[in-house]
Amino acid sequence: MIRGGFILLIGESTAGKTRSAYEAIQAVLQDFFLVRPLTRASIPAALQAVQAHKRCVVWLDDLENYLGPDGLTEAAVRRMISEPERATILVATMRTEEHRRYNAREGSRLTGADRDLWRAERSVVHLAAPIRIERCWTPDECARGQAHASDPRIASALTACDRFGLAEILAAGPELLDAWRDAWSPGANPRGAALVNAAVDCRAMGLRRHLPISWLAELHQPYLEARGGARLQPESFEDALAWTCQPTHATSSLLIGDATRGYTVFDYLLDSSQQTTIPDHLWNFTFPRITALEAYNIGLTAHRASRFAHAEEALQKLQTKAFPELTSHLPSPWETLENRALL
Repeated sequence: MIRGGFILLIGESTAGKTRSAYEAIQAVLQDFFLVRPLTRASIPAALQAVQAHKRCVVWLDDLENYLGPDGLTEAAVRRMISEPERATILVATMRTEEHRRYNAREGSRLTGADRDLWRAERSVVHLAAPIRIERCWTPDECARGQAHASDPRIASALTACDRFGLAEILAAGPELLDAWRDAWSPGANPRGAALVNAAVDCRAMGLRRHLPISWLAELHQPYLEARGGARLQPESFEDALAWTCQPTHATSSLLIGDATRGYTVFDYLLDSSQQTTIPDHLWNFTFPRITALEAYNIGLTAHRASRFAHAEEALQKLQTKAFPELTSHLPSPWETLENRALL
């Protein structure tokens, strides 16, 4: 009999974490009821759905997006995976860089309430059984992949597995990275490259939301000016945005989203970016517009990058009345189920 558990697949972007989790669920848990909360706000409804079924898989792609206030808590996870009358399996993924935030060395930099919040998130992450997914395949794995070489995409990817991971190639990661770098050439897509730069740095600073068009329009301009401005013969904003969202090989694009939801960057570019310092204009623009949880995430990121003035500014927001959800205790989602909407 399958019992409850919590599995976390950890690896770089395009290592194949999500696909591996999907295939494992299909192979072993195909008769389980699937619960997929779309956002942190859906967690209470997801917990309610779990209570209505004897056998459930809870799918948490990018686990970090479900942690924090009104998200997963250690108590909720323990209750789900330990109930003897149910079999609930949590299957989650997390990029290596996000997982690194929860090691002891990172926590040693924090004090007071900031450390308490970090510990609450870390306690959830550490309940999981970690499985490392390497981006580059071993020779034995590549040899087994030859059994599927009748698929021309896989056959082509196998020829480059000495430099890249197979999933990385299938997702067009290296090609997109080259396209971004080459776009800075005069008359190419320099404004599009600047849009990608802005989106990459927003994620790097700890801002995980999809960015509204108005934000991108404001934030990309300093990147463009720094590289030459009008001398680069930049395309229109509309053409630049269309270029960033154009899929390569019908798979991935530099930016993901639409005008309604906003836009975020393809994770592969985060792991491959050479940017080491977040420009000041990003901090100055975003700080008046961030939520409580975003202030927390940005503050921790700034602290880790030794940008202490920015870290202090972000984390001080948690001590104001504007953000009571982070200055009070973190409620258990099980306490609020009856007042939440279903998925």
